[in-house]
Amino acid sequence: MKKNNFFFTVDVEEWFASTKILSLDKNAVYENSSDTVETMTWLIHLLNKYNIRGTFFFITTIAKRHPELVHMLLEKGHEIALHGMTHEHLNHVTSDAFASMVRQAQQLFQQRFGITLYGYRAPYFSINEQALRVLKTAHFLYDSSVVPSLRIPGWYGVPRAPRVPYKIGNTLESESAQSTFTEFPLSVHPTFRLPGLGGYYFRNLGFFWTRHLLNICMEQLGYAIFYLHPWELSLTIPKLRGMPFYMHRKTGAWTREALESLLKMMKHSSNGETIPLSAYCKSHAQ
Repeated sequence: MKKNNFFFTVDVEEWFASTKILSLDKNAVYENSSDTVETMTWLIHLLNKYNIRGTFFFITTIAKRHPELVHMLLEKGHEIALHGMTHEHLNHVTSDAFASMVRQAQQLFQQRFGITLYGYRAPYFSINEQALRVLKTAHFLYDSSVVPSLRIPGWYGVPRAPRVPYKIGNTLESESAQSTFTEFPLSVHPTFRLPGLGGYYFRNLGFFWTRHLLNICMEQLGYAIFYLHPWELSLTIPKLRGMPFYMHRKTGAWTREALESLLKMMKHSSNGETIPLSAYCKSHAQ
């Protein structure tokens, strides 16, 4: 692949979407405590400052509640992709239910925003072969859910999967020359096979680990993909009793400052403009 491909992705979900939060109080309603519009607006301005066009994987409820965010992103040249109707682990979703969700999401974004969905990222990176078949049938161009790391029990890990974009076959780790469907794997350390380029890892392992991983991925692979959640930029995220420390650690000001430092660094090391994932797929179509 062409050298120095850096991709910026955002999983547009709210802080209370995690099952670890919902399990604290199944009857709680947290929507009024969300500052998604403020954090997303801040992020859009930051990306514009560094000439970065990203890919935003939306939970559909947020797109319906805040359509202005979708319009703002489209105006700035970002891509809207799918994260789901809800933030449910795919192990708990049947193939038929997943296919129905995909159809509903496609209709929603086409009817309300006039856009076609090309990409998908599974909640908790919980992609499986059944879901891949559904996405291919629905004419998606790509997925970005495979984590080619050592297996992390209860979470994810496909150790034998490629660490750069590949035309995925019938299994998560297989490549197929006949496939037109691209997998954008999450970035992992080439030696230790541990993830770390975004999300919880960015905040809990720190800026220097992230910078090291980003540099080594770009130098050895010419590819790196970063991911973030809007709530990690929140200055007001509540700290609930029983909420895991790693979920709110360094959210807000620290993440905002560290993210800008990272983007400033990437501006000088990537190949010009950072583009959405679907733009890469279309430019590399067979």
